[in-house]
Amino acid sequence: MADVLRFELAKKLAESLTTIGHPRFEAAVVATAVDLVEWCKGAFIGGVVWSAEAQAEWLVREARQNWPQGWPERGGTPALHETFRQKFCPPKPPANGFVDYGELACICESGRKFKDCCRDKPVDDPVEKLRTHSETVARPRQKDLRKVQ
Repeated sequence: MADVLRFELAKKLAESLTTIGHPRFEAAVVATAVDLVEWCKGAFIGGVVWSAEAQAEWLVREARQNWPQGWPERGGTPALHETFRQKFCPPKPPANGFVDYGELACICESGRKFKDCCRDKPVDDPVEKLRTHSETVARPRQKDLRKVQ
């Protein structure tokens, strides 16, 4: 999204951070306003559209309400940026499309993760474990065969 946060609004929001200890001199407020304009471009997160203005308002409200020690004497801007990134910059999937199938649920419907499947005895070799697992799942049990007959 390419939304633009107006500088006047960004400056007003940056001035409101002085209530939690942000430096009051003009240059610091302007610098934080410039940061807000740079970071807040609008986003689509969790099925919700966030305008640049809504992002900036959320970020300032989050800092004012949830920073119990107030604006840090050193490192306030990086802390504010990290708060922004945690909300509006979800981690990107790896470029090679790697999916860790060990974290997926097992196909035997045990409810356990594939790498910790309960139907196999522990096998150290992952290739052997996959082969053993696929044979176990594909091959019906003896009691299942009796039901069919």
